Amino acid sequence: MLMQSCKKATELMELREEGQLGTFQCMGLRLHTMMCSACRQYELQRELLAKAMTRQIDAPATEEKADALKARIREALKED
Repeated sequence: MLMQSCKKATELMELREEGQLGTFQCMGLRLHTMMCSACRQYELQRELLAKAMTRQIDAPATEEKADALKARIREALKED
């Protein structure tokens, strides 16, 4: 079995996250990430972002936070 490309590995990471990764694909991804430090780092970053997004989504929104976010968006749009 040849080592797959990093691009293919990132696609497989997405499939795994969606629960659509087969056994052989999972083994190939595991093999790739064992040998590729860049993909290991990318995988860790994906997991960290997923956890952060889950916490952010679960956090109760307040009127103050919503207003602050709206103001930041308006300012960003003015800069463009």
